[in-house]
Amino acid sequence: MDEKSPHPRLYYAAATGFGALLPLGFAPFGLSLLPILSLIGLLAIWQKTDRRQTLLSGWFFGIGLYAVGASWVFISIYVYSATPLPFAILLTALFIAIMGFITAIQGYFFHLLGLNRMMLLGFPALWVAVEWVKTWLFTGFPWLYLGYAMMDTPVEGFAPITGIFGISFMTAFASTLCFILLRQIIQPSPKLKWAALGTASYFIAVPAAGYFLQQTTWTEKISDTPLSVSIIQGNIPQEIKWDVKFRDAILNLYKERTEASWGSDIIIWPEAAVPAFEHEVSDYLNTIDQHAKNQGSSLIMGLAIMQYLSEGHFLFYNSIRSVGQGSGLYHKQRLVPFGEFIPFENQLRGLTGAFDLPMSSFTRGDENQAPLLAGKHRIAPYICYEILFPDLVARTSRNAEILVTISNDGWFGHSSGPAQHFEMARMRALETGRYLIRATNNGISAIVDPKGKVTHLAPSFVETTLDGEVYAMQGNTPFMNWGSKPILSLSALILLSFAALSITRKIKQNPALQTEEEPGSR
Repeated sequence: MDEKSPHPRLYYAAATGFGALLPLGFAPFGLSLLPILSLIGLLAIWQKTDRRQTLLSGWFFGIGLYAVGASWVFISIYVYSATPLPFAILLTALFIAIMGFITAIQGYFFHLLGLNRMMLLGFPALWVAVEWVKTWLFTGFPWLYLGYAMMDTPVEGFAPITGIFGISFMTAFASTLCFILLRQIIQPSPKLKWAALGTASYFIAVPAAGYFLQQTTWTEKISDTPLSVSIIQGNIPQEIKWDVKFRDAILNLYKERTEASWGSDIIIWPEAAVPAFEHEVSDYLNTIDQHAKNQGSSLIMGLAIMQYLSEGHFLFYNSIRSVGQGSGLYHKQRLVPFGEFIPFENQLRGLTGAFDLPMSSFTRGDENQAPLLAGKHRIAPYICYEILFPDLVARTSRNAEILVTISNDGWFGHSSGPAQHFEMARMRALETGRYLIRATNNGISAIVDPKGKVTHLAPSFVETTLDGEVYAMQGNTPFMNWGSKPILSLSALILLSFAALSITRKIKQNPALQTEEEPGSR
């Protein structure tokens, strides 16, 4: 579409629709081919738009993506944050618009770099670059990455080598191949035969290679003796979790549930299972610690810790502590904006409940924290959405034998959020070749094996205990050694090369940019 096109709004509407298709490839839907179709549609639009229209269509694509894929944001703001409905709608719309604008910038650079003429490598490289930006922009929101749509398909076999970004690259590459083939079918070209052959070969070779890689064992058991695990899922309603009137009842629930699990090698309580600061319930925790020691169990629990600095000055941490036969303390590194810390706190607090949540003044933990211990076994701990950061997990799991992630997905309600969160956590088990134990307040609590497969699963939204087994693993996958650097470097090299080609082309096409005299004319 050029500027003479009479109906640009139709393209914006189509872009919104294609964006809305992409999340259907993720859990709980798992329609893995829809993201490929989604990107084919986006490319079709970007092929026909000028720079401004590409930016706008990219924005609408992002709006569709996050309106469907992150609709749970409204539940968190409205249902659990005491925010009036009009303001909750406004905040949700603002979040979607801001996140959608990232895709708008992506469209702008697609046009600026002339990737419509060399999209086969350029589009996947740009897509991966933008996903990487999402890991740190606004402190990081690594949600809805394209590669997650390939979970439970043979392509997931590449995860221990390339990580999630590599799978995103391959998926975007598949979409680009399909678009080029469709374009040549609609407008017959001498290259049609080669495009068809290349596309068919890719769709055969990549899943076949992925299937072969699924059979490859990257890590190995330290011992043939499994470790028994008990996950306590309290199912505490979000509305009462931090109400002091219910504190004793919540503590008794976890104590009684745990009594039936003493003797398990590892017992896990979810994020912030203890609804108070550690020092406020020290007698209770000392009793739990002693029982765990006596019963030969390691108990790993989520709790909040207040550290005294000076009169009137404190630090607050969202933490995990291992007690009983275990030891160690971990402070969360990746905090959730507005949930665990408030940007522009002095200006925003008090405007609405969404900016004044319980436990929303946490301090970031140190990057180099030692693993927790459960008996003699090293545990790599992650709290809530920390498990979504592939390179963080790859780095911290090198010195660990088991992954443990605790979360409180009660903020998601009955939305697609918990299923998306769990799917991304499963990818980390696959990337690292480690067993993953996931304990949540109300689901999804589960045990995942090193192939990313669920071995034990608790029903959601019920108070229950999930018993299962894991093995301590040793050895590193290639991804643990390299991280995302190879695929990110490749993407950067591709984009820089295309940027240089684009600049060169513009200089040749515009005499005004060239020097008036040829070199050596004097």
